[in-house]
Amino acid sequence: MASLIDLSGKVAIVTGASRGIGAATAEALAQAGASLCLVARSQTGTEELAGRLTEQYGIEAFAHATDLSDWKSADQVVRAAFGRFKRVDILVNNAGSLADGTIGTFTEDTVHQAFALNTFSAMNLIQIAARVMMRKGGGSIINTSSIMATNGAKGQFVYGAAKAAIIGATKSAARELGPQGIRVNCVVPGLIETSMIGGVTPDMLQARIDNIALGRAGKPDEVASVVLFLASDLSSYVNGQAIAVDGSMAI
Repeated sequence: MASLIDLSGKVAIVTGASRGIGAATAEALAQAGASLCLVARSQTGTEELAGRLTEQYGIEAFAHATDLSDWKSADQVVRAAFGRFKRVDILVNNAGSLADGTIGTFTEDTVHQAFALNTFSAMNLIQIAARVMMRKGGGSIINTSSIMATNGAKGQFVYGAAKAAIIGATKSAARELGPQGIRVNCVVPGLIETSMIGGVTPDMLQARIDNIALGRAGKPDEVASVVLFLASDLSSYVNGQAIAVDGSMAI
C-alpha cells in the first residue's frame, strides 16, 4: 500500500507516538513522505524516533513532550506543529491508557483521568487542529478507539466508555467538518501486540486469541496501514467510519 501513497508536503500530528501503534503509524506516514510532529509524555524515546525517521526517510520530524490529559496541552501541540511547518493536514489521535478495574471500585478521580487522556484530549485536538486545516482547504483526522468500546470487556467499564465516546465524537465531527473538506474517521483495534497486553497471562492471552478468526494477535503496523489509508487520498470518500482492525474478534 505504501507505494501507492504519497504524502509529500503533508504535515501530520501523531499522539501516543513513542511506542506501539503510535510509533508504527509515525513510521508509515514518514515512509509515505509526511513531515511529523510526534507527541508523547516522554521526550527521550520520541526524540530518538523522530531522529531515526528523519534520517531513514528524508522527512522532517520533531518530538513534542506533553501530558495530553491536561486540557491546555492540545493547543500547545497544534501551535508547535503549525509553528514548525505552517500547516497541519493530518491528525492521528492515538494517545490513551487502560483503566483496569471492576464496577464499584472506581473513584471520581480515576474516571476523570481516564476520560481526560482517552477522550477529552482527542476532542480538544480535533477542534483546534480543524481550525488550522480549514485554512488549507481540508485534512484528515483519524482517532483510535478500541474493540472494548464496541464489544465490551469485563474490567474495562471506564476504558470502554471512554473509547466508545471517541466513536460518537468521530461520527459527529465527520458530519460537521465534512463540508469544510475535513474527513474524520476512527480505527478500532482488537488484540494488538503492544505493551497494553504485556500483563496478560499466557493462558488468558491464548483464550483471547482463540476468539479471533485469524488465529493470532495483530501487529501495530497492521493498524498503522489502515491509518495510512485513511490519511491519504485513497480514502477520499471515506468519512465518519469506525473501522475494526481486529482479525474478526469476539470478546
